[in-house]
Amino acid sequence: ARELEIGSVMVGLFDPEILRKEFDIPEFIEPTALIILGYPSDGFLSADRHETERKALEETIMYERYGNAHADA
Repeated sequence: ARELEIGSVMVGLFDPEILRKEFDIPEFIEPTALIILGYPSDGFLSADRHETERKALEETIMYERYGNAHADA
């Protein structure tokens, strides 16, 4: 799409019932993702706008444990 100057974004969080009603989608079809296409009015953002270096795992991973956390209480 980008090579044709078309912008795109994938949307995965939506209410399938609203989509089914608005587009008359039959019950046996389950919408799971949307791909929105269009021509950006202000052009494309720079592809270099994101950091390319990854953060350390200690900064991005959190370990949790479920169970009886207050056994002594």
